[in-house]
Amino acid sequence: MASAKHTLNEHGIPRFEDLPLQNSDPPHSAWGLYGRNDELGTLNRLTDERVVAAAKAEIQSGVRSVFLLRLNCLYLEQV
Repeated sequence: MASAKHTLNEHGIPRFEDLPLQNSDPPHSAWGLYGRNDELGTLNRLTDERVVAAAKAEIQSGVRSVFLLRLNCLYLEQV
């Protein structure tokens, strides 16, 4: 977690003005907020309880949508 010198809000997030958490980190990054070796970042906050609460609050009709993105569409073709 973030060091004691950083104030976290009620959601466990540091203020934007307090970023970066370490002087050697890129501007406005929160690297290290969830531990030195963390690779998930804010996905750590996606708990079962939060998913259930969001589903109860947001799902109203049961209609599903599919969003497809080709895996290679993000790469430019080399000429």
